[in-house]
Amino acid sequence: MTSVPGPLAYMSYIVCGGKSDVDEEDFARTVTRAILDWDESFLVAAKSGATGLSLVPASYKTEYSPETGARDAARLAALEPGGFELELYAPDDSPAARRLKIFCA
Repeated sequence: MTSVPGPLAYMSYIVCGGKSDVDEEDFARTVTRAILDWDESFLVAAKSGATGLSLVPASYKTEYSPETGARDAARLAALEPGGFELELYAPDDSPAARRLKIFCA
């Protein structure tokens, strides 16, 4: 008998009705968010076995989605030593506000 680490779950979705304009990628992202924790979702979004995941602070994980984390990690990895990049954005929960991210290598 093969042992499986962690909990096991079986999910089944039955979609009925006449709505044929379902965005399959959006549906897949929604299901992924529902069944994976932040670290697992980050690895899926990064499409790799990213290293250094333990360096991501818990406060970052509560503030940003795994997809944003994967994008930010890719931006950091692409920076030359001593380089920096800025991102000014409006948070989803407060579109009138502005926040600034500073990426430094």
